Amino acid sequence: MSWYLNGKPVNKVLVSRLRYMGDIVISTVLVDILKLGDPDLQIDYLCESGFAPILEKKSTISNLLLLQRNTFDTPDEKRLNVSEHIPANSYNSLQCIAEVRKNKYDLGIDLLFNSRSAILFMLSGCKQTIAGHKSWRKHIYTETTSLPDRSNKHFHEMAPGAIGENLSRLIPLQHGADRKPFLTWFKENIHSKLLPVIDSDFSKPDDEQIVVIIPGATWVTEEWSIENWLRLISSLTSNPKLNIKIISPPAGAGKYGELNTQNRCKVLPPLPLSEVLSILNSSSLVISVDGGLMHSAVALQKPTIGLLGPTNSEIWFPYQEAGPFVFVSSHDMSGISVEDVTAAVDVLLGDQS
Repeated sequence: MSWYLNGKPVNKVLVSRLRYMGDIVISTVLVDILKLGDPDLQIDYLCESGFAPILEKKSTISNLLLLQRNTFDTPDEKRLNVSEHIPANSYNSLQCIAEVRKNKYDLGIDLLFNSRSAILFMLSGCKQTIAGHKSWRKHIYTETTSLPDRSNKHFHEMAPGAIGENLSRLIPLQHGADRKPFLTWFKENIHSKLLPVIDSDFSKPDDEQIVVIIPGATWVTEEWSIENWLRLISSLTSNPKLNIKIISPPAGAGKYGELNTQNRCKVLPPLPLSEVLSILNSSSLVISVDGGLMHSAVALQKPTIGLLGPTNSEIWFPYQEAGPFVFVSSHDMSGISVEDVTAAVDVLLGDQS
């Protein structure tokens, strides 16, 4: 055993991020860091059932606990590319609580800490629990944390933005026989920028040069205009080497049918998340508005262009210096030009574009 909290050994951990695809993808960094510090650590993960394909092949996760989606308190119809199929091994809330209590976790880490997850953790039987420090719900947990201040340059450089926000939950932990504080251990062991990782057995790229476009956003303010997408597609298909696949969201799929205007451009029907991830993994480049699939493309190590309007890039696209990832941003989406995006394509594809 290598991790301790308040002097007590941590052998079994429950990490939970119930929903929001991008946040679940980003949370894989926290799971990998825990496992790096203790390869023998049992890490179980609790999320809503629709997001299982993101985590079910994750080598650092011992067991995946799936909670049936609550359709009453979230606009699920706006969630992108989440399969409606409920896996047979998913639990309703009461069953989930019973399963968690049976496992007797040494530590529970709640990365969402909304009302539903707070109740789950309150009844979880975890010996110790960690969450954020905001709202009345903080009183439910044994430990609450916030980001270290900017004087800790190493942490903010290696774990920027939302990645660092997640990792801040580990600050109360100590490591090893000498109970080294987490931030000290982190500085001694982490020397390159951290990225989320989706482990998969999805199909690999073939000889075809595929550009995947993801135009659908949860919020209207994060969408790029159809006219801009049409101009971008026209520019891309002028290169005979490139073929385009457009991912349709479950809600409003017909909205993007008019992008199906070129022989080498295909608007796909809404697909289960596992199939979408496979398509991302077979691509040469992904161009996406802000959303969970943009983060998934990064976690699959695919060259990715993020189109960010009202999104804070420092928090939600902290990837640029760690791989073939570029964002194009403006104060609003209308300020992003087609020329800006094609320039980013040239940067990532080079001669191929």
